[in-house]
Amino acid sequence: MPLVTFKQEDQLGEIVIDNPPLNLFNADVLSDLRSAVDQAAHSDIRALLVRAEGSDFSAGADISVFTDLDQAGADELEETVLALIAAIEALPVPALALIHGQCYAGALEVCLACDLIWAAEASQIGQIEAVAVGHPIRRRNPTHRIADRRLARCRDGIHRSRPAAADAGVLGASSTGWCRRTASPKKAALSPRIS
Repeated sequence: MPLVTFKQEDQLGEIVIDNPPLNLFNADVLSDLRSAVDQAAHSDIRALLVRAEGSDFSAGADISVFTDLDQAGADELEETVLALIAAIEALPVPALALIHGQCYAGALEVCLACDLIWAAEASQIGQIEAVAVGHPIRRRNPTHRIADRRLARCRDGIHRSRPAAADAGVLGASSTGWCRRTASPKKAALSPRIS
């Protein structure tokens, strides 16, 4: 069974991460997530929710991903992650990330690639790479300025609560209702992607 799935109800798509207990990102999650994003891109959805099962969106990467990683493997992993993020950013429909519990590292990068982020009140959000290795994952798409500005506000590695993340400008305000209204077949054609 895949650890990330794409579902569609009417014209609302939903990508669901389900890798208990912490929804850690490993090679299988990255592969399944890319597959789900590709399915969403080729569907007739008008809006997309990105969410996770369990008590956390994701506590970040499974450290086994980095075990015995040489330079070639690190380059391949980086390209895989950057291609995934670029695919999310290129989706032709608005995407809303729904954060709850912990959301760190690459999981935050996935959320930042979405157009909007909604975080539950008790969420903890942070960019662990800034503390663990001295710098976050490189951004590669200079045209995606909203995500870059949000990421820049996370680069200090501080783990923020939802209110603090909102105050820092990391989060946008929205809800699943917005996504459902956007996906409604009764709506006129969508305006171009939010950027």
